[in-house]
Order: sequence, then structure tokens, then C-alpha cells
Amino acid sequence: MKSIKKIRKELANIEKELQQLPSGRLVKKGKCYNHIDGNKQTGITNDHLRIQQLARQKLLSLLQKQCHYNLPHAVRYTEKISERSPTEIIQNLAPTYSLLPLHYFYHPDVQAFLTKTFPPNTYPTEGPTFTSNNGTIVRSKSEVLIANQLEAYNVPYRYEIPLRLGDHRKYPDFIIMQPFTGELLIWEHFGALHQADYEHRMNEKMSLYLKHGYQPWKDLIYTFEFDLDPKRLQHIIEKIILKH
Repeated sequence: MKSIKKIRKELANIEKELQQLPSGRLVKKGKCYNHIDGNKQTGITNDHLRIQQLARQKLLSLLQKQCHYNLPHAVRYTEKISERSPTEIIQNLAPTYSLLPLHYFYHPDVQAFLTKTFPPNTYPTEGPTFTSNNGTIVRSKSEVLIANQLEAYNVPYRYEIPLRLGDHRKYPDFIIMQPFTGELLIWEHFGALHQADYEHRMNEKMSLYLKHGYQPWKDLIYTFEFDLDPKRLQHIIEKIILKH
């Protein structure tokens, strides 16, 4: 069950973002979209930004209601918490909303995250490289499986971009932005335990993440060769990354 602190933090973030979004609702008539706000109705079929803003506003307003419902139950430590994920909420919206592209509901920071330029990782590439379905070049067959699954779920990610941890700069395999909250997660895949010193370097990296506040299976995901199958990857994406 979510903690009171986490629910209050989610609620504060939602209410802060809602203040920046337009009020009103989205209505579709035939192929045309309209923005209805009070007694005012405006055609916005070609205004894709406004459509996205109203889609995001609709999702956040429902997540806000969910938080308000959950707070008193969390205070009483009951098990009646409602934890519908954003994707579940979207799927149950009226067709005006549910038939929109999923990225219309994403956090506004997603686009900047996907397009920002970072210095490349200078660590030498050993052996062949592999290309994901969307064109990301990775170092192993296992990493391309992860990348392809992330892409299949439309999860925003970057491969081997720098992460500053105190005096250290690391290049996690994947840095993922939770598409609905804008929170960042790390996904490390450890696939070369047979190599000399690899386990030592793995433990060193994981210790550094923990030292800087990353929590396993909350904002720090890690996988190994033996547990890398499609169902396992789908479970991680659905239950950890996409779960609000």
C-alpha cells in the first residue's frame, strides 16, 4: 500500500501541474475536436498542443480524485486503496480521450528528455553492436530485447547517457522517464558475470546507486541473463515503470 507521504507528494505534483493546464473538457464531433470551457466552445482540431493539454488535464484530474480518495484510507491503514494505473484510467475513458495517441497523456518533460543532447559514453565497444526496432544502438542481444520491449510500450528511455552521482559519472544501461509522472528510473542489465572482475564492478556500481538514494525495484531496476524472458520484461514494465 502506498504511504501517506507518497500520496501527498503525488497530489502536490498533480495540483501544481493542473494549475498550468487549461480548464474545461475535450469533445469530439465527427472528426473535429472542440474545447468546451463553461459556455464557450472553440474548435481545436488543428491545435494538437491544446488537445494534448486537455488530455493530460483529464488524466491528472482523475489521478487527483484517486489521491483524495486514498489519503483517508492510508491514514487509517486500510486496504481500500485505489491504485488504478494511468494506462488503466485512460483505457476506461470515453472514446474522445481513449482513442488519442498515448503520448498525448505524457508528462510535459518527456519530449525534452528524449531530445536533449548528452556527451557520448567513451567506454570502448567490445564485439558487435545491435540495433533496436526504433534504431537505438546497444551493446548486446539482451539489451536490444529490453530496448524493444520499452519501445513496444512507448516508454521514453535513453541508452548510456551520463548520470552524476557525487564525484562519479556513470552511464547506466537505460535511464527511463516514467511517462506519466516524469520521474527517472535506472535499468541496469548485468549480462557478463562470466568475465573477470565483472561482479566486482557490478557490486561497486550498485553500491553507488544505493548510496545516492536509489531504491531497488522502485527507481532502480536490475536484470540478469537468467531472468531475461519476454514475460519477465513485460511484468517489469507494466508493474514498475508504468504503475503510478
